[in-house]
Amino acid sequence: MSNQISSKYFTKLAISILFVLFNFSIANAQQDLYQGHNFSIGISGWFSSGQTDWNHDASSSSALLGNPSSELTYEDVDSNVVELTAEFNMPNRFFVRGNVGFGSFNDGRLIDDDFLTTTATGDFLASRTFSDIDDDGLWYFDLDVGYTLWTDSYKGKSMLRAFVGYQRWEEEYVARGITYDTCTVGGALLGICLPAGSTLSLGEKVISNKVEWSSIKLGLEGKITLWEKLGLEASAVFIPYSDMHNEDIHHLRTDLSQPGFVMDGTGIGYNFEFAATYEVLPNLFLSAGYQFWKIESDGDIEVRGITGSSVFPLNDLDSERDGATVGISFRY
Repeated sequence: MSNQISSKYFTKLAISILFVLFNFSIANAQQDLYQGHNFSIGISGWFSSGQTDWNHDASSSSALLGNPSSELTYEDVDSNVVELTAEFNMPNRFFVRGNVGFGSFNDGRLIDDDFLTTTATGDFLASRTFSDIDDDGLWYFDLDVGYTLWTDSYKGKSMLRAFVGYQRWEEEYVARGITYDTCTVGGALLGICLPAGSTLSLGEKVISNKVEWSSIKLGLEGKITLWEKLGLEASAVFIPYSDMHNEDIHHLRTDLSQPGFVMDGTGIGYNFEFAATYEVLPNLFLSAGYQFWKIESDGDIEVRGITGSSVFPLNDLDSERDGATVGISFRY
């Protein structure tokens, strides 16, 4: 099932659940925004834009190649993500929270750069091409276990909590068509590019890339009531360890055994978010805020040819995503 179809049914399910809870909320008022809630469920939208880029060093295989030898940047990849969240608060100050999100891609650009060594041809950037990203998407899952470190003595209007968790985050890109932006003298002499302005395979799938992150999270979050129904929430997460796996398919290359480029490595990262919340009805809250994610890694890249494979250093592979958030939640 495609990410677009999954997002469609996921949204319908979440809205149906919240419609039932909306009617139930009228009869179950809570006096304070953050005190006494045992359970919460919500749906939110993340109007996000993201980027993934990676580059590697294959200069050991040829004196002509630079370092980096190639760099691919998937930039301005927009996605309207739908997220469903549930949280259980236990009497002993512990809590458990899970969320899952899906989104499709309909806009973005791939920049594909190839480099030569400066001592070989006088060039560094040999070739640059652009491709459109208009297909596939992302999904993620978070599971957190935490503890309330502090609650103020006045009706519990503020609190500070710590948590540890696991995050799975995947993004998959499909790039179509090739437009040559740069072709230097060295690139032209070696036959790795066409003159600037040339196009190739317009509308056809040329590159697919799927990146997967499995991460351990350490986080702090704070909540404060400003007025009777208005509050602020913020969280900061450090990712001390993330396992990265990335697969790249160059659909037009017949010299590769696809996926032609397979990357594995480890990295670190961070997330942060903040939001204003307002209780529009008893136990029913609207929120608006901002969220940012980033993970950076390095490792190895396996170039898988038809007749054999070679392994080179992966200088870095980074992913980030950020944007505005809006949501509705029920707390009981």
